[in-house]
Order: sequence, then C-alpha cells, then structure tokens
Amino acid sequence: MNLVSPLVLIAVVLAFLAQSIGFAEKMDVATDTVVITKLQGVLDAIPASSPNRFDLQLRLADLYSERSRLYAMDEIAKNCAACKESGNDRRQALKIYNEILSHVDKESRGRVVLQMAQLYQLEGQSAKAVEIFKNVVDHPGDYSAELLGRAYTGLGEAEFQRIRYAQAQADFEKALQIPETPGKAHIIHRISWCYFHKGDFNKARQTLTEDLQKATGTDSTFIEEGTRDLATFISRGKVTAEEVQGLAQLSPENIRKDNLVYLAHELDRLGKKSDAVIVWNSVG
Repeated sequence: MNLVSPLVLIAVVLAFLAQSIGFAEKMDVATDTVVITKLQGVLDAIPASSPNRFDLQLRLADLYSERSRLYAMDEIAKNCAACKESGNDRRQALKIYNEILSHVDKESRGRVVLQMAQLYQLEGQSAKAVEIFKNVVDHPGDYSAELLGRAYTGLGEAEFQRIRYAQAQADFEKALQIPETPGKAHIIHRISWCYFHKGDFNKARQTLTEDLQKATGTDSTFIEEGTRDLATFISRGKVTAEEVQGLAQLSPENIRKDNLVYLAHELDRLGKKSDAVIVWNSVG
C-alpha cells in the first residue's frame, strides 16, 4: 500500500458516502429516479419563498448523491470508463448543496459538508475537498467532534497523495487525538507508511505491528493488506526469526505462506541473502 490507486480511492470514498447519506432505507436506482422526478415536480410547483423549500432541496441533493453512488458502483463493476451517469448526478448534487448550504441547520450541516467533500474527491476536485476540510478544522465549534476527526483525516490523505509525508502524519495524528474519529486502525496504518517514506523503517514496522495486534474485529481485507505491508517494512531492516514468526502469527491463515514467500523474495531482491534464508527456513 503505497500511493492509493484511483479505483481503491473511489471505493473508499464510496463507502464513506454510503455511511454519510443516512437514509432510513437504501433505495435502488429505479426507486431513486422515481422519487427524484416526483420531488423535482414538487419543487417546480412551490414558490421560492416557501419555508419548506430548503428541506426539499436538501432531500433532492441527497437523492442525487445516493443515486450517483449506485451508478458509480455499477460503472466500476462494468469497468465502464465512458459512463456518465454517476458524474452527472454528483455534479447535480453539488450544485444543490452549494445553493442551500448557508440555509442548512447546524445539525445537518456537518453531514452535508462531509458529503460535498467526498463528492468533490470523486469528481477529481481534491482542492475543493481540502478547502472544505480546512474550513471545518478552522471552525471546530461549528461541527461535531467526529466530523472534525474526519476533516483531519481528509487533510492527511490529501497531503499523503501530494507526497508530503511529514504534514500528512501531523494531520493524521491530530485526527487520532479526537476520541470520536472513526477508522483509527486505517489512520495508524497510514501513519506507518509516513514513517516508511521518511526512511524510519523501524518505527514504520513497530507502528504497523502494534496496529495489527489491536485490529481485532477489523475487516479481513485490512488485515491482509496490512500484513503484506508489514512484510515490506520488515524487509528493510535486519531480519530475525522472531520477526518472521510475528509476521506469520499476524497473517491470516489463507495468506500466511504467501506473505512469507513475498518477504523472502523481497529480501532476495534487495540482496539480503542471509536474511532471506531465515525466512525460507520458516516457510518449510
């Protein structure tokens, strides 16, 4: 896990987007479309001065955002780079959000700005997402602690993608200081890569090892990716039998041997033949 590929980044943002929409029940594209059409008809029929108009517009923007997520998932599954539906809906959602943001009540504003940032990221407009995150951290009293943590995480990710690892780590660590920040295991994983890119391989290995040891109940994909990254970190230092055993214990059974073989090959590639022998002996 070095720089995140566009497809992985899109998948991560889509997952956050699904959480942040917060509908009582998820709808499919067809149902979303019916509701969007009906709601747009209602908005066209009521005066601009109607006190209910902003609430209806917010609901409409949420529906466009949700439908864009469903379209995007389908486009990824079909590997359809030419498909336009998800992008069209994202832009429509952003247009409405921007029109009504100043009228959104404080309770809903945090959710809306987070959603806007995620939509901008999916649209490839990272600078606008960063602008939103910076506004949140500059006005912490206006938002929930959870959103503040998410904003620092977003800023850290933006700096990481810009290969500014020291600043990325600083933002990630600010996120960790907030108890309500979600996804802390993933943030620590990112910090371990910051250490790695700064050349502090021992600290990278130690940070990721501790993260994986605490990651009980975390999704299996995270554990699999993390242990493969740990193998990369271990290869950069002096390898001991204890470290190899530790990697094996942390690795899920289905990829345990693969991780050890990967580590041995990586050591061979780096010219560390005696260290590679230690790993090969553990593979059996």
